[in-house]
Formats: sequence, C-alpha cells, structure tokens
Amino acid sequence: MDDGPARSDVMKRVLAAVGVAGLVAMAMLGCSRGDDQDGGSAQAVRLPSPGDTTKAETSEAVAPAGEPARRSSMSPVPPPLVLPDRLRTLPLPADVSGPIVGSPLGFEKRFDQPAPPVTLDEHAECTVLLGPAMPAFGFEWTAYKGAQQKDREESADVVVGQGVASYPDTDKARAAFSAAFPAELRKCEGVAVHNPRDTDANVSWQFHVPTVDGTRAQWSRVQLADDKPLDWSCAYEADVKSNVVLYTSVCRRGAGGAEAAAKLAERLMVWIPAT
Repeated sequence: MDDGPARSDVMKRVLAAVGVAGLVAMAMLGCSRGDDQDGGSAQAVRLPSPGDTTKAETSEAVAPAGEPARRSSMSPVPPPLVLPDRLRTLPLPADVSGPIVGSPLGFEKRFDQPAPPVTLDEHAECTVLLGPAMPAFGFEWTAYKGAQQKDREESADVVVGQGVASYPDTDKARAAFSAAFPAELRKCEGVAVHNPRDTDANVSWQFHVPTVDGTRAQWSRVQLADDKPLDWSCAYEADVKSNVVLYTSVCRRGAGGAEAAAKLAERLMVWIPAT
C-alpha cells in the first residue's frame, strides 16, 4: 500500500504546527523583552523625593501657569523712622555747616538734651521764639542731639545752633510740633521781650514771625538796646519730618541769617526719610 501522500499530509500538518508554535514563542519573547526594556527605563528615571533639591527649586525652573497667589495679608508697610542711635549722626559737623553760613566754625559743643526752659513774665505765649528749649519738644521724645558752633569761643561773630529730637512715631512728632508752634505764634509779630538769660536789663529782643504753617516755622529776633535795634539778630527754622522734630538757628551781624538757617534745615532733612 502506497502511503506516500498520507505521510506527506501528516508532515505538512506537523510542520505547520511547529511554525505556529514558533511564531507564538517569538511573539511572547518579543513582548517579554519589551517589558524588560520599559522596566529598565523606569528604573533610570527616579522621581525626586519631597526632600530632594531639584531644578524646579532653582531660578531656571519654568514659571507656573495661571494667576499668582494673592498675599494673605494686606497690612500697610509702616513708614521708615529715624531710630535713636541714628539720631546722633544728624547734626551737621562744623566743616559742613561752616560753608553753608559762610564762616569757619572752629568751636563746637554737643548736647544730649534740649536747653533748660525759660519763663517770660510778659508774652509767655512767645517764649519758644527765644529758641526751642525743653518744653518745645514735649515729653515723648526718645532721643535728642544738639550742637552749638561758633567762629570763636568768646565774642563770636557767628553762632550756629542745631537740635534734633526723635519720637516713637510720626503722629507723636507732629503732635509735639503742633503744640510748640501753633498758628497763634503769628500774634508775636513785632513783640519785644527781655530774655531772662540776658544779664543786661536794657537789652531786649523783637520778634518777626513770617511763617508758621503746621510743619514749618520760620522766625527771627533782633536785639534791641534801649528799644533801638542793634546789628545783631538770630534767625530760626523749625520743621517736622517723619518722626523727627528739628530746628536750626544762625546768630550773626548783618543780613543773611534767615537764608542760612533755611539752608541748614534743608541739609539736615536730606538724611531724614520721607513718609
């Protein structure tokens, strides 16, 4: 019996089955190798732990999308103030104030508190115009620095005065200034008084008050002898800026004292922050 064709058919079926099994095995092997490659890639890229320093925490990070978060607090920033330890640097040294007033100032005294108070028997409301003393600064100042500068110690032809006082805040500084320099000071225009500090009873001072405006006061006093003016006067300016009350004065012969006092005050206020 010839079984050639039958045997051929069987062989074909066996080979076909083997081929299919081989293809399935190759497919499974390929999937397995692909999974291994993906797994290797996942191990190479490690997600940072919360404590890691990553590029997202540097200036090279990409800006986040969306609107920025609003600040949780809308409290206003307090104004800059002059602290007591900074106050000592405010009075101008003699080598700065001298050129401003146009005279060398070789003699200087420094003070840590305002001048003692004086009392006028008449026109007491004009007392501050003799020169800002302790009552003019009130009781709430935290520090005071003053200076007196002269061209010579005795018989000076030019005398410069400066005083600066700091307060806990701007409101207290303004309150002290308003109390010391009220608008009513204008009523002292032309008033003549005897200064209790003067030993000569025949000497008096006549006031001129051009400016009192709430944050600045400018005035002068002219020396009189037997009610006649002498060639000697003192010009003043007082200001309040930030938490500081200050004054400047220039006593001299001739004119120009008011302009010099104003320039000194302007120079002083450069170093006081605006509010």
